Amino acid sequence: MPGLPNECKCGCGEFLPITSKREYKRGHRKPPAENSGQAEADAGSFEEDWDGSPTLEDIAASIPDDPPPFAEAEHEPAAPILKITKRVRDDVEGKIAFMISVTGSMAAIMDPVCGGAFLANGDAVAAKLTPIICKSPEAVQWFRKSSNFMMYLDLLVALWPPAHA
Repeated sequence: MPGLPNECKCGCGEFLPITSKREYKRGHRKPPAENSGQAEADAGSFEEDWDGSPTLEDIAASIPDDPPPFAEAEHEPAAPILKITKRVRDDVEGKIAFMISVTGSMAAIMDPVCGGAFLANGDAVAAKLTPIICKSPEAVQWFRKSSNFMMYLDLLVALWPPAHA
Protein backbone atom coordinates (compact mmCIF):
# COMPACT_ATOMS: atom_id res chain seq x y z
CA MET A 1 0.00 0.00 0.00
CA PRO A 2 1.67 3.25 -1.10
CA GLY A 3 2.21 5.96 1.47
CA LEU A 4 2.71 3.65 4.45
CA PRO A 5 6.20 2.95 5.75
CA ASN A 6 7.64 -0.53 5.36
CA GLU A 7 8.33 -2.53 8.49
CA CYS A 8 11.91 -3.80 8.87
CA LYS A 9 12.05 -7.47 7.79
CA CYS A 10 14.41 -8.43 10.61
CA GLY A 11 11.45 -8.48 12.97
CA CYS A 12 12.51 -5.62 15.24
CA GLY A 13 9.20 -3.83 14.77
CA GLU A 14 10.77 -0.59 13.55
CA PHE A 15 9.66 1.13 10.37
CA LEU A 16 11.74 2.37 7.46
CA PRO A 17 11.28 5.89 6.08
CA ILE A 18 8.31 6.25 3.74
CA THR A 19 10.48 6.95 0.70
CA SER A 20 12.83 4.02 1.37
CA LYS A 21 12.92 1.12 -1.06
CA ARG A 22 14.99 -1.07 1.29
CA GLU A 23 13.67 -4.05 3.21
CA TYR A 24 15.82 -3.68 6.33
CA LYS A 25 16.89 -0.74 8.50
CA ARG A 26 20.59 -0.04 8.29
CA GLY A 27 22.49 -2.58 10.36
CA HIS A 28 19.46 -4.83 10.92
CA ARG A 29 19.97 -7.39 8.19
CA LYS A 30 21.16 -10.77 9.47
CA PRO A 31 23.29 -13.08 7.36
CA PRO A 32 21.06 -15.51 5.38
CA ALA A 33 22.20 -18.60 7.34
CA GLU A 34 21.04 -17.09 10.63
CA ASN A 35 17.83 -15.61 9.24
CA SER A 36 16.23 -18.65 7.61
CA GLY A 37 12.73 -18.88 9.06
CA GLN A 38 13.61 -17.59 12.53
CA ALA A 39 12.60 -13.95 12.09
CA GLU A 40 9.35 -14.34 14.03
CA ALA A 41 10.91 -16.39 16.84
CA ASP A 42 13.87 -14.04 17.31
CA ALA A 43 11.91 -10.78 16.98
CA GLY A 44 12.19 -9.94 20.68
CA SER A 45 15.82 -10.96 21.14
CA PHE A 46 17.41 -9.45 18.03
CA GLU A 47 19.95 -7.28 19.87
CA GLU A 48 21.08 -10.04 22.25
CA ASP A 49 21.57 -12.69 19.55
CA TRP A 50 23.27 -10.51 16.94
CA ASP A 51 26.81 -11.76 16.40
CA GLY A 52 27.41 -10.47 12.87
CA SER A 53 29.90 -7.69 12.23
CA PRO A 54 31.94 -6.30 15.15
CA THR A 55 30.74 -3.26 17.04
CA LEU A 56 32.49 0.06 17.12
CA GLU A 57 33.74 -0.69 20.63
CA ASP A 58 35.28 -3.99 19.43
CA ILE A 59 37.07 -2.24 16.59
CA ALA A 60 38.30 0.57 18.86
CA ALA A 61 39.65 -1.97 21.38
CA SER A 62 41.64 -3.75 18.65
CA ILE A 63 43.47 -0.58 17.54
CA PRO A 64 46.55 0.32 19.61
CA ASP A 65 46.82 3.81 21.12
CA ASP A 66 48.99 6.42 19.47
CA PRO A 67 52.44 6.84 21.01
CA PRO A 68 52.98 9.97 23.11
CA PRO A 69 54.41 12.91 21.16
CA PHE A 70 58.20 12.86 20.75
CA ALA A 71 58.44 9.49 22.50
CA GLU A 72 61.03 8.25 20.02
CA ALA A 73 63.12 11.43 20.00
CA GLU A 74 64.47 12.76 23.27
CA HIS A 75 65.62 15.99 21.60
CA GLU A 76 64.19 18.33 19.01
CA PRO A 77 64.72 17.36 15.38
CA ALA A 78 67.75 18.97 13.78
CA ALA A 79 67.18 22.08 11.71
CA PRO A 80 67.53 21.56 7.98
CA ILE A 81 70.97 22.37 6.64
CA LEU A 82 70.92 25.68 4.81
CA LYS A 83 73.16 25.86 1.77
CA ILE A 84 74.83 29.26 1.60
CA THR A 85 74.78 30.16 -2.08
CA LYS A 86 75.85 33.40 -3.72
CA ARG A 87 72.21 34.42 -3.84
CA VAL A 88 71.85 33.89 -0.08
CA ARG A 89 75.07 35.83 0.60
CA ASP A 90 73.91 38.70 -1.62
CA ASP A 91 70.55 38.78 0.18
CA VAL A 92 72.20 38.91 3.62
CA GLU A 93 74.71 41.54 2.48
CA GLY A 94 71.95 43.68 0.99
CA LYS A 95 69.93 43.58 4.20
CA ILE A 96 72.99 44.45 6.29
CA ALA A 97 73.80 47.36 3.95
CA PHE A 98 70.21 48.57 4.19
CA MET A 99 70.29 48.42 7.98
CA ILE A 100 73.63 50.30 8.04
CA SER A 101 72.29 52.98 5.69
CA VAL A 102 69.21 53.58 7.86
CA THR A 103 71.19 53.76 11.10
CA GLY A 104 73.95 55.82 9.43
CA SER A 105 71.39 58.31 8.13
CA MET A 106 69.98 58.70 11.62
CA ALA A 107 73.45 59.09 13.11
CA ALA A 108 74.43 61.66 10.47
CA ILE A 109 71.60 63.92 11.63
CA MET A 110 73.04 64.08 15.13
CA ASP A 111 76.74 63.94 14.25
CA PRO A 112 77.51 64.67 10.61
CA VAL A 113 81.19 63.69 10.90
CA CYS A 114 80.77 60.27 12.56
CA GLY A 115 77.47 59.50 10.85
CA GLY A 116 78.91 60.54 7.49
CA ALA A 117 81.96 58.29 8.00
CA PHE A 118 79.64 55.44 8.99
CA LEU A 119 77.58 55.97 5.83
CA ALA A 120 80.67 56.26 3.62
CA ASN A 121 81.99 52.90 4.83
CA GLY A 122 78.59 51.13 5.02
CA ASP A 123 79.10 48.99 1.93
CA ALA A 124 82.58 47.88 3.07
CA VAL A 125 81.26 47.05 6.55
CA ALA A 126 78.39 45.03 5.03
CA ALA A 127 80.80 43.15 2.75
CA LYS A 128 83.08 42.26 5.68
CA LEU A 129 80.22 41.40 8.06
CA THR A 130 78.42 39.07 5.61
CA PRO A 131 80.92 36.15 5.78
CA ILE A 132 80.82 36.31 9.58
CA ILE A 133 77.03 36.13 9.64
CA CYS A 134 76.99 33.37 7.01
CA LYS A 135 78.95 31.10 9.38
CA SER A 136 75.80 30.78 11.50
CA PRO A 137 72.83 29.05 9.82
CA GLU A 138 70.50 30.49 12.46
CA ALA A 139 71.67 34.03 11.75
CA VAL A 140 71.28 33.51 8.00
CA GLN A 141 67.76 32.17 8.49
CA TRP A 142 66.94 35.18 10.67
CA PHE A 143 68.08 37.52 7.90
CA ARG A 144 66.28 35.46 5.24
CA LYS A 145 62.96 35.82 7.03
CA SER A 146 62.04 39.28 5.93
CA SER A 147 59.40 39.70 8.62
CA ASN A 148 61.99 39.35 11.42
CA PHE A 149 64.45 41.71 9.76
CA MET A 150 61.84 44.36 9.04
CA MET A 151 60.37 44.05 12.52
CA TYR A 152 63.70 44.98 14.12
CA LEU A 153 64.38 47.68 11.57
CA ASP A 154 60.96 49.21 12.27
CA LEU A 155 61.78 49.15 15.99
CA LEU A 156 65.04 50.97 15.30
CA VAL A 157 63.25 53.63 13.24
CA ALA A 158 60.59 54.05 15.94
CA LEU A 159 63.23 54.47 18.67
CA TRP A 160 65.23 57.03 16.73
CA PRO A 161 63.21 60.19 17.59
CA PRO A 162 63.46 59.62 21.37
CA ALA A 163 67.16 58.80 21.01
CA HIS A 164 67.72 61.95 18.95
CA ALA A 165 65.98 64.11 21.52
